[in-house]
Amino acid sequence: MFRADSESLQLLEINDKGRLILGIQSNIFSMESLFCNDSDRKYFKDEIAQKGLISNFDVEVKTADKRSVWLSIEATLFFEEGIIEGSFNDVTEGKNSYLDLQHANKELEHFAFHVSHDLRSPLKSLMGLIDSIREENRQEQLSPYFSMMKESISRMDMLIKDLLELAMLNQQSVKKEKILLEPEINKCIQSLSYLKNYHNFNFLIEIENGIDFFSDVVRIRTILSNLISNAIKYHRQDQVLVVKITGRILENKVKISVEDNGTGIDPEHQKKIFNMFYRANSDCEGSGLGLYIVKNNIEKLGGKIELQSIPGIGTSFDLEIPNTILKPEIGGESLAYIEK
Repeated sequence: MFRADSESLQLLEINDKGRLILGIQSNIFSMESLFCNDSDRKYFKDEIAQKGLISNFDVEVKTADKRSVWLSIEATLFFEEGIIEGSFNDVTEGKNSYLDLQHANKELEHFAFHVSHDLRSPLKSLMGLIDSIREENRQEQLSPYFSMMKESISRMDMLIKDLLELAMLNQQSVKKEKILLEPEINKCIQSLSYLKNYHNFNFLIEIENGIDFFSDVVRIRTILSNLISNAIKYHRQDQVLVVKITGRILENKVKISVEDNGTGIDPEHQKKIFNMFYRANSDCEGSGLGLYIVKNNIEKLGGKIELQSIPGIGTSFDLEIPNTILKPEIGGESLAYIEK
């Protein structure tokens, strides 16, 4: 609960709960500084001035200690005294759940549209090719059709594989175990030997060891495999092909960089490449899910990813992933582990 000056919105009184929510120690605070943008601030002041009250006003604010909080505000103007009295509730948890649900619904709609389109298109192509084969009289004319059929089937198989991987990882909880980063990187590289031009690449691995790394090994493998496979796929023909993977294991986080000297990504596409089904190039052979899966898994681990890319020069993906160091704790007769 609070009382504030109607002109300056300077607090006159506020209870302990209010101070806790706003992150303030005293009443010396103007509510005007709460609002994240001018439109919210103007709406609050206009409603109070014109109607004498405001009700169920849900707004995102920045508290005095720099937290982002959603408030639901109720307030009344006492014109003669020049005072606003009211209350606000912290509705951050509920609001975030609602926004997460909205985001999930939008992704589900986007997902359903693309799945129906991307799965049906190869099937239609196959049916058309089969009809054409039936009409052919000479065997030597069939070979190109079989090649196109194989390409269509491969595209569909790649999409289904990525969809299954995404679905499985979204259902799995985060599991943490000790990861030997350099051997895992080598396993990921070896598992991609089926890719075209794989054997023309030089893979450089530089890992600063010394501290144990604990995280979800399945998600780490998925992240590394997708980033390294992208580096292999989008290469340039005019130079020695190099993929450089560096890692630095710190006590609270692990920094990993996957850098290539490939085709690079145009600036207009760089903000969109982590979107579901987004392809920066219409000629791309991928499903458009690889980098979405990468970001999704990094966020599940509480980490972040940044892109640096120059067209014609190369691309670097820089990752920060929390390192959950586990410490032995003796309790009773058993040896338990707790997160640091």
